[in-house]
Amino acid sequence: MWIKQLLIQIEQYHRCRNYQCYKYINPYTVLVTKNDDILLLDMDAQSNEFVLKNMQKRAMREHFVKPVVHIKESTKITLDLYGYAKTIQFILASMKASPDLTRWEEYRLSRIIEKCLSEDSKKRYKDLKQMEKELPDIRRKADSRIRRIGIAVIASFLLGTGMYTCLYGRQIRKEQEKQVQTENIKHIETDMGNIVQEDANAAAGPADGLDIAEEKVNVMEQYLLRNTVKDNQEVIRQGEELHREILRYLAAAYDREQSKERALQIYRELCAFEDQMEYLEDVYTQRIVLERELHPMEDMAVETGKEAVERFPASEQLAKDYAESVAMYTGLDQEEKKAILQPLVEHFPKIRELESYIEWESEQRTDVSEENREQKETVSEENREQKETVSEENAKQGEAEESDIWLVSAEP
Repeated sequence: MWIKQLLIQIEQYHRCRNYQCYKYINPYTVLVTKNDDILLLDMDAQSNEFVLKNMQKRAMREHFVKPVVHIKESTKITLDLYGYAKTIQFILASMKASPDLTRWEEYRLSRIIEKCLSEDSKKRYKDLKQMEKELPDIRRKADSRIRRIGIAVIASFLLGTGMYTCLYGRQIRKEQEKQVQTENIKHIETDMGNIVQEDANAAAGPADGLDIAEEKVNVMEQYLLRNTVKDNQEVIRQGEELHREILRYLAAAYDREQSKERALQIYRELCAFEDQMEYLEDVYTQRIVLERELHPMEDMAVETGKEAVERFPASEQLAKDYAESVAMYTGLDQEEKKAILQPLVEHFPKIRELESYIEWESEQRTDVSEENREQKETVSEENREQKETVSEENAKQGEAEESDIWLVSAEP
């Protein structure tokens, strides 16, 4: 039965594409060959770009795109389950099966569709194998002409007779059949030897959050296809959050690989974009440390520390980072450092325990002692000069008095 063939095609796509989500399950992406085989279009092929454009039309969005995709959902299967169920539901509602389905088969299919479309993650299928086991075993061969026409009629209903003629015209269909068959054979032959390794990689779980990032990109793509104001705003919101997460991963990776300048660049960018305060505080610390290490002769670390303390006035760690940067920076004189450090120490006394602060205090005391010594020497010199001046004046006065006495004595 074509329902099971379509499921097998989705499963093969997942395995051959390292368990990536197909994302576009709908009648337009399903191809029926002359031999009544069911194939999926290669959405990476340039000749199939019109399918992506048609997915943005209202009729397609309403019928085959999941209205709300929660960020925590496993998009690798959720989106395909939804498209698969909606495609089955729509085809069965739009055409008459030949021969007719039994009530038991209809019930089984309805239950499968219900599980695929359920918003409750506990009720949904966890993998395609689980759903395949529940598919009714319908061995009766349906009329191939009805099957081909059924899918064509649905596409025509959704997207207009013009596109129907284009998509299902004889020449275009032959070219697409040949291309899809070639692509499928190529993927299967190339990747079958690696399936065991791919299974092992999938079981190993996400590496450094890359799987999470991929899932979020898939979610944003679905919102973008709907092309509404609300959905576009959601793409912006999720995109900015993804941007922040990528920056976090890059910063950590550059740090581990000792690419300090690149890490510093990322930390600076994070200071502007990060919205989680507990993480932002650590970002500032890492940035200050790197600026102090890489650019000791510049005031980068001092300015960043000042900015960090203004944003986190209650953070003792950032106050320590700021104080340490000020104490170590040679571009400030002792009075400028004192003006900055004293208020910090009053609020955070533990700053006194910092090695750099202790060294600065020692230097300050040395400078004060030197200054006092110089002042004493200056005072002593001034006193000596003053005494010499007084002595000279006294001597001159004595000489003047002796001269006056001599003049008096010399008179007749």
